[in-house]
Amino acid sequence: MTCFSPDRLGYYLSDRERCMKEYSPTLDKVDALFGKDTSIYILRELYISLYKLSTVKEPFTQETATQAASLFFGSYRKTCNLYQTMLYFSMYPTMFKSSYFQFDTTDILRQYGAKFIPWFQSQTTEDEQEQPVQTRTAEPRGIEARNIYLREQIRKGADVRQGGLYRFGFVTEDELQQLEREVYS
Repeated sequence: MTCFSPDRLGYYLSDRERCMKEYSPTLDKVDALFGKDTSIYILRELYISLYKLSTVKEPFTQETATQAASLFFGSYRKTCNLYQTMLYFSMYPTMFKSSYFQFDTTDILRQYGAKFIPWFQSQTTEDEQEQPVQTRTAEPRGIEARNIYLREQIRKGADVRQGGLYRFGFVTEDELQQLEREVYS
């Protein structure tokens, strides 16, 4: 509860990149892991923290906050994890707020899907493009894989010269003759 408390919103805001990469369970799994209504409690406290930042004079009760939290939970429980929740609530006032009202629970609910999710996906997509994961496997690739395939086809008696690799120039006549010598020797 301490880690995902409104007191930590500044931390999440200052370390966005890490938050976008950290794993945490989606809101629907949080209750199973930490007890019934844990997600609603965290969301309620986040709604109350946004209310406290506003200059609204009307009271915002625990019951209203719980209802707003329940709506958020019901809408995004399977797609939103705890880090995304914290990141969204920390960024909402400056990046995602679209309402002219000082405090609008409907806008908070709506902008998660309308603005935060597309923003989040664009950020993670750019990160993936900048740092492509290069994994080496023990499996053959390229010319080596082509040659293994062609040797197997030659062993089976297939006419590889009628295949696309030969017809489209991915293997030359000299290379085929060398592969045939390897298979039949």
